[in-house]
Amino acid sequence: MAALTAIMISLFSAPASAQGNHPRLPVNGELGLTSSTDRNPPQYPRVRGALTDAQIMQQSLERARLRNEVSDTRSDQLEATDVTKQLIAASITAAEPPDILLKPCMAHENAGKVGGHVLNRYVWCERLVIYGETFKLPNGEFSGAFGAPYQAIALANPFSRDVHYFFRIDSYERAGKFTSSSPVTIQVRCRDLDVGCTTDIGEITHELGDWPDQGWVDWNMHSDEAASTQAPEKVLRNNFGLVGYAYDDAGIHVKLDGKSEPNFRCDSAGYFATPACVFTDVIPRLNYVYGDDYDEVVDHIRRAQNNPGVTHPPKPGKVIPGKYPPTNLDSGLYRVEYKGSTWRKNRGAKDTACATLPPPQKGQDCDEYPFASTKQGAGFGDGNFSVEYLDEGHNRRAGGKLPGYYSWDRILYWDSATKPPLDQFWVKAG
Repeated sequence: MAALTAIMISLFSAPASAQGNHPRLPVNGELGLTSSTDRNPPQYPRVRGALTDAQIMQQSLERARLRNEVSDTRSDQLEATDVTKQLIAASITAAEPPDILLKPCMAHENAGKVGGHVLNRYVWCERLVIYGETFKLPNGEFSGAFGAPYQAIALANPFSRDVHYFFRIDSYERAGKFTSSSPVTIQVRCRDLDVGCTTDIGEITHELGDWPDQGWVDWNMHSDEAASTQAPEKVLRNNFGLVGYAYDDAGIHVKLDGKSEPNFRCDSAGYFATPACVFTDVIPRLNYVYGDDYDEVVDHIRRAQNNPGVTHPPKPGKVIPGKYPPTNLDSGLYRVEYKGSTWRKNRGAKDTACATLPPPQKGQDCDEYPFASTKQGAGFGDGNFSVEYLDEGHNRRAGGKLPGYYSWDRILYWDSATKPPLDQFWVKAG
């Protein structure tokens, strides 16, 4: 019983008619006692109807904001991201997920809540409880109940349009006509956002008492770029969730309908080496930290974000975008093509603004924020940017972090033909 009471959320739940007096299993915490997922908590809104790509992206960011889900990428750790991608890809074909990914994800408090936790854009997890009750018809007399804490972790493939889902039941409790031999069927599948999304296998059924002995079971979800109408990245936005059913020993069944429906995005953008998928219920954040030999750049970004009125060029009411935490869900930066037309326009406007500064000292470069590789750079035309002469080594080392960040968090391009943008990110300095 202790294993159950330690889990605070019930993912699966009984029919709405299950309201009478009966020996309900004492699973402490928030219980959604309905077979419908309509009653998702307000901090985890469910997808409804046919949504546009922009609406889906906004919903993901709203989920992330309400739940404080942040993919925090430290500038001093970017060198390790390629190794992490290789680890994730290797784990997808393994019999079980590695502890190096599982433990830090499960340790987060959001892993024990509906919606789970996004460790980074490639790893999602949750630790919740399956709970089902059965009732006799027509009088609704209690027949049986079971509860089973479980773990689930999903890995978005950084090298293909696939998401791999691992699941295990750790223990169980039962009452009434639910016994250790009662069959319980589980399946993960693409949910409301299912265009181009398929799962490799269907239902998995075991007796309730056998589920803890199975260890990890797994499914693979694939995103078919041919189903995308977006070009050239071939973006598809999908989500997934658990479904299932169980029969007690009297032959009465209960539908199991999962409340967590994590969103993910797959693309085949040609400016990355391979197609890939990422989880999107998270705020992408580049965290420029002190102590990595570009402190002057960190200082500049902090000034630009927190005190734009003292920055150059002067402008009344200047508001510089990209600061984390977001002021709103449209305040992020939009990546543009390196050396493309917007990048070149930004560089030209930056050089013009730098020429109006006092002459630099030897060994200084002119730094700009927002970055030239974003839509909101100096060439955007609204004057909401900052330029400053800094140590050239600091400037170049900090700028060299950007390509690695864009690759790791899979930040897609903005262009004038894509409205609204496919992606955005925020910057924390210091």
